[in-house]
Amino acid sequence: MKQAYYRLALARQIKKITEEHISLIEQLIDAVRFKYEVGRAAQSDLLRLEILRDRLKDSVEDFDRQDRELIATINATLHRSVMTEIITPETFALTAPTYTIIKYMKLAMISRPQLKQLKAIAKMHRSAADLASTEAIPDPTFFASYALRSELEAGGAGRDLVTFGVGIPLPLFYGARYGTRAEEAKASARAADAQQKALVDAISGGLGEAHASWLRAFDQLNRYKDQLVPQAHKALEATFSNYQVDRADFSSLYEAEVELLSFERTIRVAAVQGLLAKTRVEQLIGRKL
Repeated sequence: MKQAYYRLALARQIKKITEEHISLIEQLIDAVRFKYEVGRAAQSDLLRLEILRDRLKDSVEDFDRQDRELIATINATLHRSVMTEIITPETFALTAPTYTIIKYMKLAMISRPQLKQLKAIAKMHRSAADLASTEAIPDPTFFASYALRSELEAGGAGRDLVTFGVGIPLPLFYGARYGTRAEEAKASARAADAQQKALVDAISGGLGEAHASWLRAFDQLNRYKDQLVPQAHKALEATFSNYQVDRADFSSLYEAEVELLSFERTIRVAAVQGLLAKTRVEQLIGRKL
């Protein structure tokens, strides 16, 4: 659900940037057309800008289509009317990861119920194996008997008889019976341990990837927002001014515009990629950050 919401917001944000650059390119076209009409610019320069503008206009229609599709997907998932409006922010704020991978792993060990369940299952089977091993040892039987005194045929009073004894069963089949149970329980414990280890490895690997993506997106977002985009704005303004007085060529002007558009899109994409990575971390550790 979050992924679809972030994709919807990203489509709208990039659409807005694209529309702003379409207006900017219109200004550049006017400047190039003026120079073309007085013979100071080539017709190919004018055509390149017009093609760029038309291509961006066409991409706006793609963003509108994505908008409709994602709204329908989100509303269907939430069992709402497909006409329900969904509001998204114009920009996203992205914070850096709060903890290290090791700390997030510890949180997962505490919060993930499946890990606790597998650990409990392994413990239960080990206890069953220990019990079966104990039962394989036969228990001795102690007994005592007393015979009453009676007269003998040959005469005489006779004697009372007291008997004490102990019986120990021969463990001919105990090992086979209880040993099998113990081995089965040990095998089940090993299987649960293996499942737990596999899950821990999967969580650890996923956290490593998601944490790296989150951190990379945060660094990229701030670098572009604080350094590259402001510099690209200044470069375009300076190049445009120089182009009007023939101190810069058209290729420099064209590249400055395309570069600024790319940088401004990168900021939005980095923010969404970072939020998606953060969501992945939340899924892996089993709790909201």
